[in-house]
Amino acid sequence: MVKSRGASWFVAMVWASATVVAGSASADPAPATVSGLEAPLRTNSAPLPDEGAITCSYFPDLTVRVQTLTSESNPEVHVLKTRDAPCKPGEAAGGTNLAAGQALVGRKGRLYVFADATGVEVYDLAAKRVIHRGETFGDTDGLPSDPKAMVVTGEGDGLRLVYRQDVYESCSMMTDRSCWGKLAKLAGLPADLAKQPPNCAAAYKRPNAQPDFTTAIGVRREVTITAAGKVSIAVSGPVGCRAL
Repeated sequence: MVKSRGASWFVAMVWASATVVAGSASADPAPATVSGLEAPLRTNSAPLPDEGAITCSYFPDLTVRVQTLTSESNPEVHVLKTRDAPCKPGEAAGGTNLAAGQALVGRKGRLYVFADATGVEVYDLAAKRVIHRGETFGDTDGLPSDPKAMVVTGEGDGLRLVYRQDVYESCSMMTDRSCWGKLAKLAGLPADLAKQPPNCAAAYKRPNAQPDFTTAIGVRREVTITAAGKVSIAVSGPVGCRAL
């Protein structure tokens, strides 16, 4: 387990190796690159009786408990309003339950960040909801293994996230002329980028790729989240393609 080295925290690995991203049962995904978040005072992890594991992260005011079953794609996350909750399965009175596809990497005020190299979710504990979710752009071999594919930084009282977003619709740019317009709108591309569709032919030259395979595009997203949970997103290029 990774021990806390202070409130300003740079992590080269996630705390809970048992917390597995959806669809990655054989191996943990690469961690995100994280700095400036508050680490827990301590963590405990233990196997569950039948399958999976449970990991508890203890902050000064509460406990975040992550329960992962090998038969389930997403872990169960419980935020308990006590700093010393027992690290065992089951819901607790007054707790908050949420679903997260990535590992908990830290918090900034009321903002709790679940992230690895494949994606990110930011949970606003005060609002009791996910306020930002993003999936990183892959390549012809799948999702990235580079920790810098997802960069999470605590800045001031808020957060800054930088990653390449994976965006797709149920269409192929190789067979559907309207597909690019749908993807550009979904990605929130600025006008200058939306004018010219990328050349996706190379993405469809990989083995077994067919012209009617769904097209995914990747764009750079820089996300700023204030301490009050206000989210601002700036989208930029270059735009990449892959066939799903």
